[in-house]
Amino acid sequence: MKPMTADSTVLLTGATGFVGSAVRPALAARGWRVRCLTRDVARARRRQPALDWVEGDVGDAASAARALEGCQAAIYLVHGIGEGADYHQREVTAATTFSRAAAEAGVERIV
Repeated sequence: MKPMTADSTVLLTGATGFVGSAVRPALAARGWRVRCLTRDVARARRRQPALDWVEGDVGDAASAARALEGCQAAIYLVHGIGEGADYHQREVTAATTFSRAAAEAGVERIV
């Protein structure tokens, strides 16, 4: 990635999950401004009000685009394993939708 600047922002998807909640403080400690994506922003803000939350869904192009606006990077920690027989196709579709939105937003890297 490019060298850090004061305005480097990363979008963290899956921020309320086990891995995301561990990754967020590590990113912040390295100087990243972390924007956290959640499907339920009111619930997330009740649990951690000091964080920068944005509501959206990785599978929805419009909400992904809004969440990615101004971000230099994104960390994709979303999965739906076990959420129905068609989870694999939904996973592929969501990841594709998100990656297209990131490309259109000028995001330099998705991890």
